[in-house]
Amino acid sequence: MVVIKLYIEKIFKGFHSALLDEAPPFRHELDLLAKHGGFYDMLDEKQIAFLDILNPLNIEARYPEYKDRISKSFNREICENLLKQVKTLQQWTKEKILLTK
Repeated sequence: MVVIKLYIEKIFKGFHSALLDEAPPFRHELDLLAKHGGFYDMLDEKQIAFLDILNPLNIEARYPEYKDRISKSFNREICENLLKQVKTLQQWTKEKILLTK
C-alpha cells in the first residue's frame, strides 16, 4: 500500500513542477503537495477524501511496528478499489497537465 501512496506523491510532484516550473518541496503529505503546487482547489471532495486515506500509508515505511496493523486493515476488495482510484487520479492529473500547457 505504501507504493500506491508514493506513486501519487510522485505524480503530484510532477504536476507541481509542470504548473510552477520549479522543484516541488521535500514533503510527503499529499494534501500539502497539492496546496503548494496550486492545484488543491481543483480536486473534488472524493479526491480529497482519497488523499486522506492515502496520506497515513507511508507510516509503514517509517514505523515498521505498525506494518501488521496497517496490512490487516486492507483486504483484497479495498486494495482493488484503491487501485481504481489511483488510476482515476492519475488520468485526472494527466488531463490537467495537458490543459495547463
